[in-house]
Amino acid sequence: MVSDLTHAPIVASGQAVGEGVVTGVARFVASARDLDKLQPGEILMAESTGPDWEPAMALASAIVTNSGGASSHAARTAQAAGRPAVVGTVDGASRRWTGALITVQCAGRTGVVFEGSLKGEVDQPPAGPASIGW
Repeated sequence: MVSDLTHAPIVASGQAVGEGVVTGVARFVASARDLDKLQPGEILMAESTGPDWEPAMALASAIVTNSGGASSHAARTAQAAGRPAVVGTVDGASRRWTGALITVQCAGRTGVVFEGSLKGEVDQPPAGPASIGW
C-alpha cells in the first residue's frame, strides 16, 4: 500500500467537485444497465452519468468521470450528495481500474486520482445512501 500520495502514481486528473480525500475500490460502470455491480462505498468510474444513475451514485464514496465539467450531471449529483468527484479526466475512468484501490483527492480547482491508499486501508463507506435531491 502507498503511505504517502506524493509517491503514488497518478491515475487521472480533472476538475474537482467538492473537497476531501476518499480511498476505496474502483468500479468502472459502462452503462446504466451495469449499475447493479456497484457496491456501497466503491468509487464509481464512468464515461459520464445521467439521471437514471442517481440511486447507484448515492452508494458511491466518490465519482470519477471522463467527460463533464462543473455543470455536468455527475458534478451536480456528487455535490448534492456531498461526495468528492473528479470530472473531465478525458480517459482516467477506465475498466482497467475496476477492483483496484485508488484515492480521490479534491482540493481547489483540480482533482487528482492516485493509485493506492493514503492510509493503507479502505475508508469506511458513507453511512447509508445519500439523499440526492434538488
